[in-house]
Order: sequence, then structure tokens, then C-alpha cells
Amino acid sequence: MVTQGRKKRLDLALCTGLQFLSFANNKFNDTFPSWLDSQTSLQVLDLHSNSFHGHVKGSKVENPFPKVQIFDISSNKFRGRLPTTYMKNFSAMMSISVQPGSPEYMGLIYYKYSIVLRINSLQTKYEKIITTLMTFDLSDNAFEGEIPKFIGQLVLIHGLNLSHNRLTGQIPSTINNLKLLNSLDLSSNMLSGGIPQELTSLTAMGTFNVSDNNLMGPIPHGNNFDTYPAESYKGNPGLCGFPLPKCGGEEKERLDPLTSKSKDDSEDEGMLSEWNVIAIGYGCGSVVGMAWGYYMLSVGKPVWLARLVHRMEQAIRRARRLRN
Repeated sequence: MVTQGRKKRLDLALCTGLQFLSFANNKFNDTFPSWLDSQTSLQVLDLHSNSFHGHVKGSKVENPFPKVQIFDISSNKFRGRLPTTYMKNFSAMMSISVQPGSPEYMGLIYYKYSIVLRINSLQTKYEKIITTLMTFDLSDNAFEGEIPKFIGQLVLIHGLNLSHNRLTGQIPSTINNLKLLNSLDLSSNMLSGGIPQELTSLTAMGTFNVSDNNLMGPIPHGNNFDTYPAESYKGNPGLCGFPLPKCGGEEKERLDPLTSKSKDDSEDEGMLSEWNVIAIGYGCGSVVGMAWGYYMLSVGKPVWLARLVHRMEQAIRRARRLRN
């Protein structure tokens, strides 16, 4: 006897021309529906906010999900390595022919698909899905391992969210190939190393978040990187530079190389200034004191000192006479 869930699985597998499939915000407790990867017309797969679990294994299909443009399996219980087999075959995210003219939307003539996507921890509802919108969201799972370098081949995606997983290794510099990317969220992982300077070329990227990792080194500067807030980098004790108020765990002031000086330099200069004042005062005081003393002696004041000096002068004169 085939269960009801099994019947639904078989029914969907037999569908042809399926373009949009969303099981979002339900209580599905199952493994990844890999049997859907043969749907050659599927453009949107949205499984977010369920209890799907286990590994997202490779496919037996030669070209899985060839037309998928929105792949969202966030907020589930998936684990293991990232689904690299699928990522390497997201053909629609790598090349597409865009015809000039009015924008086109996914759906039927009298009905357009809508979807809720999470961008930088904010949920945004798209009443219509433009045919050029492409996002890849694996956030809020337990994926581990490194981010593959070939992720830079998904050149047409607008949103990439791998946050709240267990990813390790460095941020691939190949992400700089994603010139249409307007949102990148790699927060709450275990990424290490530095932030690639190459990412400053992503001038379309409006939101950027690498907070709560193990990143270190200087924060890149230039283009949009001069606009991201400190919250984008918090939770990385090794990161250094603007806009963070801390550098290497020690409090530092933001410096302008032309007009500002560090606190330590200011303190050192202050100490030197104080010693200069003391030295100048001592020198001036000595000169003034000697001059004043000479004047007092010349007028016979004080009397006892004048007498003592007079006696010393007489003794010196007598000694000279004896020598002669």
C-alpha cells in the first residue's frame, strides 16, 4: 500500500511543464526531494521554513534543475556539504538570453507567481517575479565545509545567502565575478582569513554581512565598502579598520591621515612639550638669577654676602702677590 505522501511525490514527479513549486512555511519533515531535479521547466523551488533534513545528495540526472533561478531551502535542518552537484549545473544562473523591451514576469497569462525572499535578515514579498530575478539561499541550516570557488560561475544571481551554517575556510575571491550581486550574507559561520579586496568591484552590492565569523586582517576600502555599517563586521575580533571602532581587540580612534593623530602620538607630544617648557623655564631662570645676583652684589646687598665676597677677593689678590 502506498502512503498518501508517497502518492503526492509520485504525482508531482509525473508533472510536466512545472515552473513554480513552493512548500514554504509548512511542517514538512522529509529528506530533500531530489526526485524533482528532472523537472526541466522548474524555475522556482522554495522549501524554506520546514523540517527537511539530511544531506542534499548528488543527482543521477545528467543536467539537474537546468532552469532553476530561485533556489531557497533556508531554515530547515539540512546538514553535510553544500550541494555542489546542483550548484555546478544551475545553467540558468550562469547564462541567459535577455530580450530588450518591457519586463516579463513568471507565471501564466492571468496569474503571476509571488514569493517571499529574505535579504539581509529582512523578508521581502515580491508580488510578481521578474524573469531575470535569481537568488540562492541555503541559510539557517547545518551545512559545513568550504565555499567552493566555482560559486563565482553563478554570474547572474542577485542574492546569495549562506548565513547561519557551519562553513569554514576562506571567502573565495571568485565571488567578485558576481557583478549583479546586490546582497551577500555569509554571517554566523566559522569562516577564517581575510575579506578579499577583489569584492570591492561589486558596485551593485547594497548589503554585505560577514558578522560573527573568525575573519581577520584589514577591511577592504573602495566603492560600496566605504558605506557598509559596523554591524556588517561585528563578531570578528581579528578584523581591523573602518568602520569598526576596535582593531585587534584594542580601542583605536578613527584616523584621518592628513588631519588626525593617534592618542598615543598626542600623549607623547604632550610629554615632550611639558619637558620643553621645563627646560626653557630652567634656562631662563638661571640667566635671570645670575644677572639679578650680580646686580645685588654690585650695590652691596645683602651686606653679609657683599662682605664675604669682598674678603674672598682680598684673599685671591694676596695669593697672586705671593706667587709673583
